[in-house]
Amino acid sequence: MMCAMATRIDQAQTIKEYLARQFPSSHERTRRQMVEFGRVSVNGQIVKSLKQPLRPGDRISIGAKKVVALPRGIERVYEDDHIFVVTKASGLLTITTPGEKRPTVHALLNDYVRAAGTGERVWCVHRLDRDASGLLVLAKTESAWRWLKDDFRARRVKKAYAVLAEGRVETAPGAAHGGYQTIQSFLRENARNRMESVEDFATAEDDDAGGAKLAVTRYRVEQTGPDCTLLRVETDTGRKHQIRVHMAEIGHPVAGDREYGSLEARGEGRIGRLGLHACELVFNHPRTGQPMRFESPAPASFVKALRDTPGTVATIREQPIRQSSRGVQQRSTCGRTPAGAHTHDGRYARRAVRKRRSRR
Repeated sequence: MMCAMATRIDQAQTIKEYLARQFPSSHERTRRQMVEFGRVSVNGQIVKSLKQPLRPGDRISIGAKKVVALPRGIERVYEDDHIFVVTKASGLLTITTPGEKRPTVHALLNDYVRAAGTGERVWCVHRLDRDASGLLVLAKTESAWRWLKDDFRARRVKKAYAVLAEGRVETAPGAAHGGYQTIQSFLRENARNRMESVEDFATAEDDDAGGAKLAVTRYRVEQTGPDCTLLRVETDTGRKHQIRVHMAEIGHPVAGDREYGSLEARGEGRIGRLGLHACELVFNHPRTGQPMRFESPAPASFVKALRDTPGTVATIREQPIRQSSRGVQQRSTCGRTPAGAHTHDGRYARRAVRKRRSRR
């Protein structure tokens, strides 16, 4: 065992008391794991219990944490005794679903924290689509998980995404100078397990029992390329495939989105992956209540695609984790449009899609 620190005991106490004095800012669970993972020894013998007594003259040693590499496709952004913030690569599932046997962020990090001796397990708080990339926060204690889940449900967590959309997305007059445009509809899952907007908006709320739920997406143009646009997108709701459906419905599907009509579906993909990246995550720390803000820049392939001429394929193509096994003003779709917001509904969306495709 590599020794990180060694001390000669000068008064009688237990291992638990000693560790509490030496590491007052550490969680009790972390101190317990020092013993469980064999990092504590007294007079050369590995300690098995926190209750073990220490006598004056005993020599106690604390071994260094094991150096364990994070699994491929996952990068650490922040970690403490309560939370683990990471970025995941495109192609990696967040958490398993029934019958799914491929590796997931959740499973891989469970194995990692045990091997590194920094925790017993992790709890999944939210998820990203398999083909998306970006920021995720996981909890390392059940109490942190409950806190974060409650904040996500209450919409106290801010999430933003870098989205590479196909075509040149226009900025509506009222949304100039950095303002956001808004898309909102009621989404539900159809018989083919794809999300879609409900046609009859007047009765959408009555149809909620059938799965239709309000979805609100706000977007802002960050940079425009020859035939694609980089957007900053924020969501007021967290529906399945929400950003992907809404962008497709205004005629600018997310690049690489085979499921919702991008050029990728016809073999004309530009970046070799889904153009969706979770770039910002803001929440309050579950233990201290302090605001925590994390950012992750748009992938290099997104930026490169903006510089490519129409008809070419980006030379920077990311390698996702492979696993086997436009804008006109419209009325509000639900009667609750914020002042000055620009909304799109499904009927305009389909006209935009047909018009855009006919030009090709």
